[in-house]
Amino acid sequence: MTHATRERKSFRDGLSHGLRRCARCAFAIVAAWALTLPAAAMTGGQQAGDASASRDVPASAGSLASAGLQVKKSDVLWGNAHRSKDPAEIDVQMAVDATPEGRRIVEEAIEKGSAQYDILMAKAQARVRRVVSQVAIAEGRDCVVRTGSYRNPDGLNVVDLTDKIVAALENGD
Repeated sequence: MTHATRERKSFRDGLSHGLRRCARCAFAIVAAWALTLPAAAMTGGQQAGDASASRDVPASAGSLASAGLQVKKSDVLWGNAHRSKDPAEIDVQMAVDATPEGRRIVEEAIEKGSAQYDILMAKAQARVRRVVSQVAIAEGRDCVVRTGSYRNPDGLNVVDLTDKIVAALENGD
């Protein structure tokens, strides 16, 4: 069944199919529903020309779009960099080298590009990501990115968690 067929079926059968089966369908249903609302309902009862509308909005609301770090999605190890208020960074190569799989690659001089190398690297990276999430939560961080992979237009304090993650990896997770 194609996406368009699922979408038509979700409208025909009500909300149940779209919400359970297809997130895009659910989004389309909610968007269509929002278009039917009067403008006053979406602004909390205030019309666009109402002077009190601007007083109730926090001063930082306009800058939320640029909040956080600017980074490629592939360089985010944990969390959401664009909404981050307490970001951290790590040196991924040091973390991978601290895993048992990383040490085995070095000790046995396993050649990059071989099947064994790829398998061990996948396991090492999965282990690093698991430990990164545990350490980030324990440290109260909401995002972890690769060292040097970001732009910080808001001047957020980016903490280096490499030492703590390496220590956790060396202690066996």
